[in-house]
Amino acid sequence: MNKPDGMVRLVLAMGLLVAVALAGAGDAAAQGRVGFFGGLNIANMGGDMEDIGNELAEELEDELGGSWSLEKASKTGLGFGAYYFHPMSPTLGLQFEGQYISRGVKFDVGGSGLEIDTSFKLNYIEFPILLRISPGPDNDMRPVFFVGPVIGFNAKAELEVEGGGVSLTEDIKEGFKSTTFGALLGAGLSVAMNEKSNFLLQARYYLGLSNALDDSEYSSKSGDFGFFVGMEFGI
Repeated sequence: MNKPDGMVRLVLAMGLLVAVALAGAGDAAAQGRVGFFGGLNIANMGGDMEDIGNELAEELEDELGGSWSLEKASKTGLGFGAYYFHPMSPTLGLQFEGQYISRGVKFDVGGSGLEIDTSFKLNYIEFPILLRISPGPDNDMRPVFFVGPVIGFNAKAELEVEGGGVSLTEDIKEGFKSTTFGALLGAGLSVAMNEKSNFLLQARYYLGLSNALDDSEYSSKSGDFGFFVGMEFGI
């Protein structure tokens, strides 16, 4: 029997989480909640992305001469979103999210007395479905842990080059897939402000499960850390 591919496993995982939520709907011990969050996402892309950067350096040597070096680095961007939390018990629930987040990678290129900053800027609209665990339901300050699959849609992809007093931006959306799949896990702290609202602090890690590049030769997946603050309200 053939093993299901990554996309099939993701769909199965989403279906399982939704089924668990529906099964526990009648036993929910608390009201549903909505939340909003925003913060910084420290993005990076692995796989063949460094090879692509090395090819860029080779092209610079061919076109401009001299010796060029390249260093891949993380790229910091913004992320923000909203969610609905459906409780299944005082400590367990399902969180449906929608978020707009910046991903990508940065290359520091040097040679022939020039320093060039090259960034792949990728913006996604994503929909995580997260299983959320919050021990200590009677405490005003309680930890929060969550994990689940993510489906994302490429909203924007640009290549930005800065150096020598010149800045250029090019649309490269055709080089990236319109849909990506990944997994999200994280931990945080929920602090009760009053009976209806909580203040949130979260750290998240996103692991790309599908190739973000629309290319049969190269493959690259995101691996990002995010740090967010937010508010949550009972409804």
